[in-house]
Amino acid sequence: MLFYKKISNYYDKIFPLNKTTEEFLSKEFSESKKILDLACGDGKYTDVLAGEKRFVSGVDLDRGMLETAKEKYGSNPNAEFLEGNMLELSKIFTKDEFDGIFCIGNSLVHLTSLDLIERFIKETHFILKNNGRFIVQIINYDRILDKDIDFLPAIKNEGIEFIRNYHREENSRIIDFHTILKTPEGDIESHQDLYSIRKDELINLFTLNGFIIENEYSSFGRDNWNEDSLQSIFVFLKK
Repeated sequence: MLFYKKISNYYDKIFPLNKTTEEFLSKEFSESKKILDLACGDGKYTDVLAGEKRFVSGVDLDRGMLETAKEKYGSNPNAEFLEGNMLELSKIFTKDEFDGIFCIGNSLVHLTSLDLIERFIKETHFILKNNGRFIVQIINYDRILDKDIDFLPAIKNEGIEFIRNYHREENSRIIDFHTILKTPEGDIESHQDLYSIRKDELINLFTLNGFIIENEYSSFGRDNWNEDSLQSIFVFLKK
């Protein structure tokens, strides 16, 4: 996506490494030897989780972000960065290849229908081992829909401001995610479609396709999920 290529130089300022997120993932994957980071972005979590006893594959569709990831973390011998579509994972990886998978950063909802999300779940089920963990983090769209929320809090850090607006036609589940990144060099603006999937819809799709829900949280600090949570974090197990 052209937008991510444009913002790649600012990605660390918008989304710096979060130690709480790192600790959450490290604990959840403490027994995992091979992990897949889906929509890995600039690769920071691929890198930080990859170590002597764990190999991590970072996959992203955006070449610009992958170039950034390789420049930053390509020297890590326990990490790799691959270009790939999350709807075609079975073309890249073998059956039961991974002990764990994570897809964070609200990436899943770039798939703009329930059918596409279900197809994605089937692909991950194929490449994940039995009892393997799959961690998903998205915005809490129950809150967005029920309370007609039209923006997310702006992110301000080191001279940049990332403005995030949500526009939705009445009764539509497609959200126009309108962002403006204000930088010293000028503004970078983008529109992207997102699918506002509800918590129960997502859990149901995973359950129908060979997973069980182990936990659901409102933060990587393991706070309990509630209807006012800003985000939704799910831990699924493949059965």
